[in-house]
Amino acid sequence: ARIAADLIELRNKSVFAFVMFNALFILIVFLLQLNKDQLHVDWPLGIKTNITYIEETGE
Repeated sequence: ARIAADLIELRNKSVFAFVMFNALFILIVFLLQLNKDQLHVDWPLGIKTNITYIEETGE
């Protein structure tokens, strides 16, 4: 009975930690998307080629 209760408690703590981590991750991604204009990184190497994909022809 004690082991079963401890396992249930471990499960509950693990699920709580997982949900909190996911919520924190979603919040961080959302805030990064809101501030992407201030947080962008300028690419120092320049643009060498322009690759385009045409859906109609598959090229």
